This record gives sequence, structure tokens and C-alpha cells, in this order.
Amino acid sequence: MPRHWRTNQLITRGTVGACVGIFLGWNYAERGLVYDAVNNGMNRLQRAKLMPSHWRAPDPQKVYHQLNEKTIHRTGMTKKDDDRVSWLLCNLSHKDLLHLGFNMMAFTSFAPALMWMSTRHYVGILLGSAISSSFFSEYYHKGIPSQGLGFSGVVSGVAMTATMLFPTSTASLFGVLKLPLWAMTGGFFLLDTYLAESGAQTGIGHAAHVGGGAFGAVYYALFLRRFGGVLGRR
Repeated sequence: MPRHWRTNQLITRGTVGACVGIFLGWNYAERGLVYDAVNNGMNRLQRAKLMPSHWRAPDPQKVYHQLNEKTIHRTGMTKKDDDRVSWLLCNLSHKDLLHLGFNMMAFTSFAPALMWMSTRHYVGILLGSAISSSFFSEYYHKGIPSQGLGFSGVVSGVAMTATMLFPTSTASLFGVLKLPLWAMTGGFFLLDTYLAESGAQTGIGHAAHVGGGAFGAVYYALFLRRFGGVLGRR
């Protein structure tokens, strides 16, 4: 197995681990705040102060504040310097277990199709899709207060890159219907584009999906077409 293949696998696992870690951080912070709000006796923070320093748990309020500031991408609001950090970290952030599970399942399904490429290209696709998804969210929600988080924009970029390289390969839609990648990825991309353009309030980051998918297609056209696929040599 080539060295870069193993490196790409480690990056994939590390990315999944980061998403899970931030999800656990949200879960810890929110549960801690609720517990402290309803507890009538000595709360968790007061008890923690009586423990040895190496036993003390992080302050849920501080954890929540950091996650809220750094891992949620906000549009249509007053900008801060740390908004640039949130453009990237928001892609790793999930509050809901179903949201996390679906994104990680989709990511680990499409990512193996890209393990063969150099680590430089693989990291470029992940980071570029993340930034592009935040940029498109900013563009489509300009002047409209909104919040976005989740890995689906990056998943769209990875899926689009895999589709451009292997358009006739098949994948299962929700584990039921087998479709060629060009039909499945292309269909979702067109649907996301329509919903983003129409301003539909579905609670889903369609603009982020469009941004990630668009980046994946452009990256393929600029750097990967020599390996074959939609624009490769016939």
C-alpha cells in the first residue's frame, strides 16, 4: 500500500475523530448547563472546586462559549476576527447525533474513492470544500441572519470529485436504490442549487452543499482531469 494511501486514511480517521470530539463537547456543555440550571443544591462547578485540580472537569459554560464562538458560521451579523476561524471549524461541528452520523457515513462512503491520490490533493479537496461551503453560505445568506454547521459541504465536495472521476460507478441511495454517481450526485446538486436560489427555509444548508460540490468539480477540472473521468482522455 502506497505511503500516501495510509496517510490519507489517517487524515480521514482524524477528521471523523475531530467531528466526534466536537459533538461530544457540545453534548457535555449543553447537558452541564441544563444540570446546573435545574440543580437546587451544590452544582457541578461548586463540587468541582472541592476536588483535586487534576480531577476537575471543564466548566460547561466556558466550553459552550468557545464552541458557540468558534464552531458556528454566522451570516448577516456583525463580523468578528474569529469568524475566519469559524469558516473552517463550523464544518467539523455537529450538535445532533443523527446529523453527525449521516455526514460521517456519507463521508466514509465516498472518501475511499480518493485514497489513491496524493495527500496534497486530498487535503486540498477537504480544506477547499470546507472554505467554499462557508463562502457560498455567506453569499446566499448575505444580509440574512443565519447559523450553519456540519460536514455536509465537505461531503458534497468529496462526492462531486469522486463523481467527476468515476461517473458510472454505482452507489446506494439510502441503502435502497442503486444509482450511477453522475445521477445521484448530479441530482442532489441540482436540487440543492434550486433550493438555495429560491431561498427555501428547509433547515438544511443547501448553499453549503452547492459550495462544496462546485469546488469539487472545479478542483477536478483544474488538477485531476489527467487521471480520467468526465473530462479525461477518451
